[in-house]
Amino acid sequence: MSLDSQVEYIVNELAEILHKLLTVHGKLLEKLDSKQDALRSAGYQDLTDICDQENKLVQEISELEKHRLRLIASLTLRIDPRASEPMRLMAVAERLEEPWRGKLLVLRQQLLDRAKAVRSKAKVVRRSTETLVTHMQGLVQTIGTVCGGVGLYGRDGTPPDEVMALRTVNMTA
Repeated sequence: MSLDSQVEYIVNELAEILHKLLTVHGKLLEKLDSKQDALRSAGYQDLTDICDQENKLVQEISELEKHRLRLIASLTLRIDPRASEPMRLMAVAERLEEPWRGKLLVLRQQLLDRAKAVRSKAKVVRRSTETLVTHMQGLVQTIGTVCGGVGLYGRDGTPPDEVMALRTVNMTA
């Protein structure tokens, strides 16, 4: 299919959006690395800041993705005016001439690879977070037990004398 000027403009804009998506996914991957480091060091303020930045990147990805979908819908109508739904990026790219076909297919694959890396890293960070939460819940439960003697009863159904005594806990590390 020969590219008319409008289609060429849309394809150029689509390639630009795909480049931006690649860049933002790369930044998100960096934030996930930083988040994992903050979890390791238990830097809650750093973690809060990173989560805020991560949220902004996810919102940016969402906006870029909406724009990408509009461009794909527009290209679909230019390629096949009778289409009932937008084509996938691969189908659009396959109907274009070189160099656009190759360029879009390469960008598509790079974006898929980057998104896969983000998903993988997000799983690791989620598991780290769950482990930390479990650890913290255990600490809180242990401290609660030590301070309150919760759940400790003797054979006669009354708390043992040791539990009733005032306990102190050294909270310094």
